[in-house]
Amino acid sequence: FIIGGYVGGGTPPGRCSTCLSGNSSTEPYIVAHNLLLAHASASRLYRQKYKDLQGGSVGFSFFAIGFTSLTSPKDDDAAIQRFKAFFFGWMLGPLTYGDYPEEMKRIVGTRLPVFSREESELVKGSSDFIGVIHYLAATSIKPEPSLSGQPPDFGSDLGVSLIYAGNFTGFEYAVAPWAM
Repeated sequence: FIIGGYVGGGTPPGRCSTCLSGNSSTEPYIVAHNLLLAHASASRLYRQKYKDLQGGSVGFSFFAIGFTSLTSPKDDDAAIQRFKAFFFGWMLGPLTYGDYPEEMKRIVGTRLPVFSREESELVKGSSDFIGVIHYLAATSIKPEPSLSGQPPDFGSDLGVSLIYAGNFTGFEYAVAPWAM
């Protein structure tokens, strides 16, 4: 919901830099940061008050895009690593290690919120399992030319172009189990 709602503006709450309101340069990162903190707080509450009584577990799910490169030049390899840092590491880094990936911190800079030591410890390990929502694949990743003069946003920070596998229109996706 973060990318659709705060980068592209196509899903609620419909905020983006080119929408009627919003700032795609900072809002996606702030929303994700607060989402992780809210998850960690709910997880702590559940573990402290209800886990022993109910025997349940706390999970976190995220939307994953499977991707492969049609070619194997160094540019594609760098783009794949950047894609992993931004799409997987953005959520999994804090949940596993208590912080965002180094590459993401370097590229986004001061627009990426920082976890305090206490917040880092709260978020780290706050999920008993990770759920992966996967039904979309990109068959090629290539570097996207720099958009000089444009304000930075999630897309320019990511710096890659995706070519989606199969027919991809709106909310209809080609099934691509091979991309898992």
